[in-house]
Amino acid sequence: RWGVEVYQSNQVPGERWDGRSFSGQALNTGVYFFVLEGDGVDYRGAVTLIR
Repeated sequence: RWGVEVYQSNQVPGERWDGRSFSGQALNTGVYFFVLEGDGVDYRGAVTLIR
């Protein structure tokens, strides 16, 4: 899959993505793919953002 990274965080558990880019701009409706990497666990999936 091709795309552009729109958000990244190394914060504590519980932080949530609010549908905004690095610069704070609200992103368009669409499907966004994610990768979560932690201590011994990796999750990959998709989120559908509906505005």
